[in-house]
Formats: sequence, C-alpha cells, structure tokens
Amino acid sequence: MGYTEFEHAVADLARRDPAVRKTDVSGGKNDRGLDVLVHLHSGDRYLLQCKRWKGRVSSEEVMKINGTYRDIHNCVGAAIITTSAFTADAERTNAMLPKALRLIDGRGLARWASGGRRPWS
Repeated sequence: MGYTEFEHAVADLARRDPAVRKTDVSGGKNDRGLDVLVHLHSGDRYLLQCKRWKGRVSSEEVMKINGTYRDIHNCVGAAIITTSAFTADAERTNAMLPKALRLIDGRGLARWASGGRRPWS
C-alpha cells in the first residue's frame, strides 16, 4: 500500500464512526500537514496526518502539525497516524504542548481498526 492508499484507508476507517459526517482526503505536496479532514456531525473538524513510514516519526512532524491544525485548517484537534512509531523526542515534544496531538502508532492504528479509540474521542 502506498502513501495515497494509506490516506484513503484512514479516511475509510474514520467513516465507520457514526459521529463522522464526511471526510476529505487532500494529502500531497504543500498540503500543510492535512491528509484527511474529518467533519463531525457536531460541526467540529479534525486534521489527520498520515505517515506510512518505516522509520520513526520525529518531533519536527509534531511541531509542524501543531503549528497548522488550528490556525490554517480551522480544526479543533489533530492526530498523526503512522504505520510505524514515534521517536521519544516526538512524544516528549507532544507532551509539552498545551493541547497535545493524538499520536497513533502502528499498534494504536490496529486497535482503532478493531473498534478502539478514535482520534477525536
């Protein structure tokens, strides 16, 4: 599965939730950190950044998403979803944020796919 297919798979997974009204996939170059935009029936919007990587996701990615999800994309929350894992520095950086992002690694993604906690819950 390539990165585009992964973004669509995450959007399909989000659509399973009855709280989701619609999803938009918009990943690609210059997406400003937005791969999947989730619109909830409540009117809230969540940004999902998808990383189909072999290596660990770094703190730079956490800082990038934190810097764009509210002000550029008008979202109330955001998650970085990866097939791999996060560096310890990425997790420490995220813990320092006033409103931490959801960091979902490969195991967390499998739990979500099996009915576990969704990024916006």
